[in-house]
Amino acid sequence: MLEFTEDPEWQRKREAAWGPIEDHIKEGLTRRRVKQFKQYFLTGRIPDGVHITPANAVEHFPVPTLDGIRYCLQSNYSRGVSDEEYGVLVRQLSVNVDKIYGMSRKDQIDLFTYVMGERFQGVQDFPFTIGGEKRQRKIRYAPEKLLRSAHRKIEAWLFDEGGFCQAPFWASLTKYMGSLLPNVGKEHFQYKLFVSGNLKSPKSEPELMLSITCPILRWMEKAKKDTENCPLDDEKKSFLADFRKELKAVEKLPGDLEKIWREIQIQEGTVTPGAIENFRRRLRQKGDPNGQ
Repeated sequence: MLEFTEDPEWQRKREAAWGPIEDHIKEGLTRRRVKQFKQYFLTGRIPDGVHITPANAVEHFPVPTLDGIRYCLQSNYSRGVSDEEYGVLVRQLSVNVDKIYGMSRKDQIDLFTYVMGERFQGVQDFPFTIGGEKRQRKIRYAPEKLLRSAHRKIEAWLFDEGGFCQAPFWASLTKYMGSLLPNVGKEHFQYKLFVSGNLKSPKSEPELMLSITCPILRWMEKAKKDTENCPLDDEKKSFLADFRKELKAVEKLPGDLEKIWREIQIQEGTVTPGAIENFRRRLRQKGDPNGQ
């Protein structure tokens, strides 16, 4: 698979690409260690007697495709990997799949789906044995962490007005995002936190989750209310429409998320509040706790 790395022209281009990567990784490393990483970056082969963690190996493998990553992990780790290394590897192949050098967005999506599935499963098998290991390992990933990563990257993309931020791989994984919601703890979506006014400076995990989720819901309602004049491009509008479908398909949203979404819809004018809702909103505006 790696014969092409011996081509002089490919080596020249790869050498030219090394500079920014070296600047990024060299802090705290000896010159010898940096040289080892460079040799791996140029060849895809871990030198004898040198240890490069599987996550680092995947991140800089010369063939950034699903087949390439599988080859990397099966050929370089005859003794297997430690539990700690495995945990970091799973993060690299899921929420950090977009950090793999040179990997296309399509390959990011394919790799994520290959490792994590099309929908959240809770506990699942890693799709293949790593190196010399005899058994497939298990993947256990907290749904809150996956959802937080997804919403953070989606929010940054939606608010990017200059076109500097490309669509994250999550934008094509709305079904997976929707499948996370029923598994997220209800404490992450509390209505009282939503109306507290503390989301601009979140200090807790639930506040952080709301601070990156509510703007997505708000954009979703803005796009629905006035599609033609919405400042978002067609790709973002398409994502929001798909995400809306997935939210509506969830049988029971976690915690107070349905109530929070309803309030955002009222604020953005996409639904009309009922008499009781208006009464509670007036109470809340007066600071009356019964308004929550």
